[in-house]
Amino acid sequence: MPQLGARGRRDSHQGGGTSAAPAPRTVPWAALIAVAVLAAGGIAYALSRDGKTSAAPAATGPDEAAGPERATTDAIVPPPPPTLPERRNPAAAAARLERALATERLYGKTSVRGDTVEVRSSFCAQSRLVELVGAAATDLRAEGLATLTCVEPHGAQVFTRSL
Repeated sequence: MPQLGARGRRDSHQGGGTSAAPAPRTVPWAALIAVAVLAAGGIAYALSRDGKTSAAPAATGPDEAAGPERATTDAIVPPPPPTLPERRNPAAAAARLERALATERLYGKTSVRGDTVEVRSSFCAQSRLVELVGAAATDLRAEGLATLTCVEPHGAQVFTRSL
């Protein structure tokens, strides 16, 4: 039988490469400190009460507590706020105008600023765009918008229309 060299021998006392010694047991100091603080707080609370009870005196009705002269006066009710014209969604109306422009290939971007709709388009001078704005005017007015401004992309204002 051939003799095994140093590499061929097995070392049976070799541990697996990932074994580690168990960690020493430590006392959970944070838990002990928290328990001590809670116990000290409970003792301080118990000593500060000195046998006092926490029963509050019986409350009387609001009319009886204020006195008879307070009970006879009526509360002053402020008037209701003025009703504003109901605006459903002005941004949605502007988006509908933008889609209508896109279907006619008069591409533009709409934005709402206060009660004004701004249309940014290179086609502001086109008659078809003016017609589409006229058709959408009632929808925009129903949303509470007052004016429409058409502006070219470089910032020149082409027209402004009251709705």
